[in-house]
Amino acid sequence: MDKKAFALIFSMIVVVVLAVLGIAMISRSISESRMAQRQLESVQAFWAAEAGVNRALEELRSSYNQAGQDLWPSNLVEGGYSIDVAYSEGKTLNPGGSDRLVTVSGFFPADAPTMTRMVEVVMSKTVSSDFYDNAIYSVGDINLQGNAYSVLGDIVCGGTIDNPDNIVGTITFDPGIAPLERLDFETLLAKSRAQNTDLYPGSGNVYDVAANGKLVDPETQIEKSLPGEFWYTRADDEVDNDGDGETDEEDEWVPNICYINGDLVLKGQIEAGGFLVVVGDVITSPDDVYDSTINGTGHVEGAIYTRGNFIINGGGGEGLNINGGVWAGEETTFNGGVNAAYNEEYMMAIRDLNVAGITQVISWQDLQSPYNLD
Repeated sequence: MDKKAFALIFSMIVVVVLAVLGIAMISRSISESRMAQRQLESVQAFWAAEAGVNRALEELRSSYNQAGQDLWPSNLVEGGYSIDVAYSEGKTLNPGGSDRLVTVSGFFPADAPTMTRMVEVVMSKTVSSDFYDNAIYSVGDINLQGNAYSVLGDIVCGGTIDNPDNIVGTITFDPGIAPLERLDFETLLAKSRAQNTDLYPGSGNVYDVAANGKLVDPETQIEKSLPGEFWYTRADDEVDNDGDGETDEEDEWVPNICYINGDLVLKGQIEAGGFLVVVGDVITSPDDVYDSTINGTGHVEGAIYTRGNFIINGGGGEGLNINGGVWAGEETTFNGGVNAAYNEEYMMAIRDLNVAGITQVISWQDLQSPYNLD
């Protein structure tokens, strides 16, 4: 074979190889482009499903006794969703169940869907049966500093506990308590306003009380302070507290309900009581989180509920004593001389207010892999 023929054959082989490589690169480019497009459509379908979850949460908060298929269908600007709601216990279907199993199918595009994503969510508004049975119920870690503290009563913790030596009671670790169960804050605020015990920040977003002092309500200009005792009305005072013509009935044991519209800070010699609800303007700003901080000595007769951190810095002498219970949506910290004891009478009185929970998401699951784009 002469050199010219060899060169021609070699050139043809090179051309064929280059053509094959070019076709492969083009094919891969087209495939990756399609994959990227499918990924984008998958994300948009997922966002539509998330919008459906938010819609279901809003509707069930408005009316919890709803169930059925294809409820509240909606086409968004570029996608849409359909929602199925069933009665359940957790993820187990149960016609008499107190939870709601919500399955949302998000799709994209709206007119001729080519991508679907499904999300399964369990929603609940029931308050756990053991919610009122503990000295401390903390979604986050419990930090107990030093040896000058004591806890008398059971504890439920969603994280870890440091230095548990001075706890007399049962400790239960349950990460599933996150997020903190939300009560019907509108009802609590209404009850607090009826008692004239709703409290607002004196400055910024902090209700800051030194030595159990008073603040002027910026809305009503009425001087207010935390109550000094737990009971708003008592059933042993020979007074017809509820105006029904009878005295000393069982339902006349009613606690003070203090709705604190901001962070709570107590300082100095503290003598306070009641059911302290530290949630800020949660009705119009549901994602805001507020803390409780107590510094000093004295007594808190009652229970404190905060969606944020709960921090106590107890002073010397008798220290700082909480007789009732604590709920914290984040971490709980005790520093110094702090004594917390469960008071069943107080906690059952709060339970008997019959304040319902507010519908919230307790579990969430993506039923489809976002990478399954076939």
